[in-house]
Amino acid sequence: MGTTGKSPPLRLRVRVLSGSCLPKPRGHKSGEHIDPYINVTLHDMVADEETLVFRHTETKHSTATISDNGFCPVWNETNFTEFDVHSPDTAMIHFSLMEADVGKDDKIGDSAIPVNKLRMGYRSVQLFDKNHTRTGPFRCASLFVEIRTVN
Repeated sequence: MGTTGKSPPLRLRVRVLSGSCLPKPRGHKSGEHIDPYINVTLHDMVADEETLVFRHTETKHSTATISDNGFCPVWNETNFTEFDVHSPDTAMIHFSLMEADVGKDDKIGDSAIPVNKLRMGYRSVQLFDKNHTRTGPFRCASLFVEIRTVN
């Protein structure tokens, strides 16, 4: 049963295929090639079945790291990652471009999309910098993903 006992959760399936024009950390134009990976996180609200009090939940998936190919990495994940969406009207799917680094990984850019606004099929997800702009090195940065639902 779903959060109010009326319907089962929506099953969202996501597969990260590739990236295009991915920038370097902090917008640098020179330096080493990055080792990118993608964190896909579902932010959802789930109700306690007894009290119907909602609580925030996160479900996360990380792709493999692509070594030294930050400009046009290809993940081409063969399996979909499945997320159970309990509140499709308020849930968000968050794509974060990360750079694997010794010590602490760097977050380079991201994009968040309301689940109820997702279009199914193969999609380009535009990436934004920390100020939520698409200028400079982020002008063309994007991910290529496949999104499906299971009924």
